Amino acid sequence: MDMVSGMMRSQLVIQAAENIRKDYRESLEGLSDAEQERILPQIHRRSAEILLDIARQNRGIYNKAAQFVCAIRGPVPKVSWPRIFHCFPPKTYEAHQFGDRCRGAQRRHCLLLLQEYIEVLSVLTDKAPFQSFDVMEPVLTEELKAPVSELFDSIEQTPVAAASLAQVHIGMRRLR
Repeated sequence: MDMVSGMMRSQLVIQAAENIRKDYRESLEGLSDAEQERILPQIHRRSAEILLDIARQNRGIYNKAAQFVCAIRGPVPKVSWPRIFHCFPPKTYEAHQFGDRCRGAQRRHCLLLLQEYIEVLSVLTDKAPFQSFDVMEPVLTEELKAPVSELFDSIEQTPVAAASLAQVHIGMRRLR
């Protein structure tokens, strides 16, 4: 990945974070606690959809990060919260709204990952986007040190599985 591509990917993330922050602020502004509680799941879902789009566009490590988020269960220490969460009223995110999974002094200093984010991003755990074979063939050629057509009698161009950093193609190896 060249520097320009990396900068463009980073800019997408920065813009998405700003859009999410703005959506939370504007959607919650002036609402009672009860009204905020009612609409928060909708905002969480919209925000998660934005993050899903970013992971799909940027691929690779962004998909892996989204998968990691889905795998976390339980409280996350406040010190590791992304900066965006520090912009909102504490009542929006602190664990006291999520039952007894955070206890004692830790209770006001942890965050439980929101179910809406986990639900939306979990599609990346079993339905990761894949690269076209036109993109993958040169990678295979480089890794295998020979053209694919010399090594395989046939190879399926559509992968049978895809993950955040790899994909699987079925092929019949050419006998030498």
